[in-house]
Amino acid sequence: MDLKNFIPLKVGADEECRAYAGPATMSEIESLLNENKFNIYIIRAIQFSYKTGEGKAGLKVNAGTQIDRDKFTTYKEHLSGLTILLVPVGVVADINELVLESTRTLATKQKASKDKTKTEVVTLHNNTFKVYKLCVGICKDLYGVAPKGGNGPLDAELAKKILSFGQALGALYEVVLRVAKSILTEGDQLITGLYEIEHPDQEETKKSLQLALDSMLMGYHFDKIHGGLGTDGLARIYLAALLENAGLWGKHQNQGHEERSAHLIDLLEDHGWRSPVGLKDLILNHTRARNWTKHFIFQASHSTPVTSAKSSTFTLTQVTYHQSPRPEGKNFADEYPTATLFAGFGSLNAIVGETSTEIRVLNKADVDSAIILGLVEEISERTAGGEQASTVLEDMVSRMSSAFGKYECLEDIKNSLPSFSKIIGSAVNAFKIEPMLKGAVVGFEHEGMPSSFAEELGLNCVYVSLGVPKGDASSSYLLYLAPVAAGGKEPRQKILTLASAGSRSTVHQEKKAVIGFLDPKTYAEIVRGIRSKIKR
Repeated sequence: MDLKNFIPLKVGADEECRAYAGPATMSEIESLLNENKFNIYIIRAIQFSYKTGEGKAGLKVNAGTQIDRDKFTTYKEHLSGLTILLVPVGVVADINELVLESTRTLATKQKASKDKTKTEVVTLHNNTFKVYKLCVGICKDLYGVAPKGGNGPLDAELAKKILSFGQALGALYEVVLRVAKSILTEGDQLITGLYEIEHPDQEETKKSLQLALDSMLMGYHFDKIHGGLGTDGLARIYLAALLENAGLWGKHQNQGHEERSAHLIDLLEDHGWRSPVGLKDLILNHTRARNWTKHFIFQASHSTPVTSAKSSTFTLTQVTYHQSPRPEGKNFADEYPTATLFAGFGSLNAIVGETSTEIRVLNKADVDSAIILGLVEEISERTAGGEQASTVLEDMVSRMSSAFGKYECLEDIKNSLPSFSKIIGSAVNAFKIEPMLKGAVVGFEHEGMPSSFAEELGLNCVYVSLGVPKGDASSSYLLYLAPVAAGGKEPRQKILTLASAGSRSTVHQEKKAVIGFLDPKTYAEIVRGIRSKIKR
């Protein structure tokens, strides 16, 4: 077993005889027992209760207790992990003294981690606020009553502001990259710290910061299960969420704000700032991405030559977006209403030529990021208007058409969920939305799961939430779908209860994660007739 996450401790005067301290899952402890290289001791006292055939029983374990096979068998039925001390076999040591030293060392490490987190939180917050203030000033100049920029060269004062804005944005991006890397390696502690800091009074700033934090949090939970974003992706999502509504800052109108926000990126790049690849497209697409419910998103660029009455020729380009359940898509050029869009040129005696169309499939990471930004913004807007988050998500699920067709096997569900479906699931995980919504495809963290659930929690199984029945708000019901047996026609089905504690038939709530959602049609096909089997 790799001990890199454990803290080394000196044993006596021998520099080579090192003990190790740190947290471990029950499966890691079992692996250490099998290796038989260390004696294992509990650092922090534990106490837990559990059900027996005669009622409840309790067990208290003191710090310094050695874990042997018999004790481990008892612990693993009820615990997911322990903080342990490892002492090499054959080494004589004062265990009580090592336990005390381990406790002090772990506390020091935890404090250092918290101090580092606080520093990063303050730095990110300050840099974000600086970017906001600079951007507001530029937006007022560009899009105000008497804009200084126009279509011509920018005046010297505005150009200087844009340079300062680019420098501030570059400094912010460096901090965001560090934070994103820490989030992916250490969990979402940094994001939690950001939420706790006092935000500025300006309403626009608060909203932009909240969107940026919410988007990064959702991106983290998406990447944790599905991957594909990484450090660069999370950092890009933060910047895009922060700047996606910059065209509204300074009390500008909502219409066309995406284009104004994207225009800022063009100005920055004209003045030397190199934006993350695809940042501008994320800003432009974040609103329309709220409806990207199918597997593949296509960008169609339509180019039309126009010759004016004065014989000058220019090209008009329009970009449209389309979606399809298949990677080959279809001929989206046929859907493009060229005659309607360019009809106005007829009155100018212009000659409109034949439109050519170039179609490309959008990169998956770009689609994932755009949908995250769009759905986070929608959740924010609608919950601020008084709607429950669960209601908003239910409405999002209802937008999905049948994604799977005829239900045939379990892996179809796991592998065929479109990004839109997976990201709604990430919203459930990120914002801890309860109760469990029907149609949720639920996965479980098997690492460290108590063995009493091993049979129910097979890696090849799928769990579909049946929601919370009326009159039974304390529990959600899961439909357990086991793989199709050899020669069988239908998968085995079983009803489980989702709760935080209890018996063999109950799944630990803390270990669950929503992978995605079934579309309403597929859900109805799978669970048809199942509800009647639930014993009230």
